[in-house]
Amino acid sequence: MSKETKFDLSSRIGQEKAAMASIYGALTYADMKESIDVEKIVSSICLLPYEDCPYFVKSMLVLALKYYDEAVEAFQKYLTKWEFPRLNRVAQAIFLLSYVHYYKFEEKPEKAVVIDVAVSLAKDYLAEKDYRYINAVLDKALV
Repeated sequence: MSKETKFDLSSRIGQEKAAMASIYGALTYADMKESIDVEKIVSSICLLPYEDCPYFVKSMLVLALKYYDEAVEAFQKYLTKWEFPRLNRVAQAIFLLSYVHYYKFEEKPEKAVVIDVAVSLAKDYLAEKDYRYINAVLDKALV
């Protein structure tokens, strides 16, 4: 996911992709032991000044950072033979986005909608069959 990727921010899936990319960016900064500048990350992903970026994208990143430990704990018991930090960073971003969207965002979506979005993101950004793993874990973790 490069800075040049343009997401259709007028659509919900475009905002979901931008939110996932923002979370991915924050995870990358954290892995490099760099400070996480939410405004800079969101602005660079949305290609807009921060104040013009969609509320959903900003919220998902802030919530993912705030509830990171809680989300990891919720997923860890369903990650057979894996530790959350060892997962592909895109998969981590998809899981975190799904968790905060389902449990922490003020508009609670249906579980099936969250899983469908996550599977769609996995099909677009992960290896060919990784979406199955994402689907299976989310089906168990989102109650």
